[in-house]
Amino acid sequence: MNDGVDNVGDRMAWAVHGLYNYDRWTFMGQVTQYDYDMDIAEQGIVVGAYAYYDTIPSKAMLYSANIAYSLPVKWGPVTNLTFYNDLSLMTEKRFYDEDTLMNVFGIAVSAGGLYTYFDLVTARNQPFVGGSMSGEATGTNTRFNINIGYYF
Repeated sequence: MNDGVDNVGDRMAWAVHGLYNYDRWTFMGQVTQYDYDMDIAEQGIVVGAYAYYDTIPSKAMLYSANIAYSLPVKWGPVTNLTFYNDLSLMTEKRFYDEDTLMNVFGIAVSAGGLYTYFDLVTARNQPFVGGSMSGEATGTNTRFNINIGYYF
């Protein structure tokens, strides 16, 4: 069906990222900007996954910085421990004053095909920890997370 709309607006995104490994250390960083300049998305864009949705600002800058240290071990089936800290920040959100922030400090445990992540997540205006990216909260929420996966 053609509703007569040929153009709903403009979209733009760019990113610069880097990865550096030194011995057992890994360093990652990224800067991203996006802009959905559309009448239907003036204040936000609805996004979703896994039967969940959130509204993101129609324009924002994002920064991420991650560091990890991999430690080989021999503890029965456990062969590696990876300690990590992942920090992300969303600023310059169109129509919103408060930034979105998330810091994830954790350890990944490898045992054969079994990978288990133990995270302490502290965030503000982040849907994973009880907020919304288009939210205006000034405080933070914290969550302890365990993720278990088996890869074959």
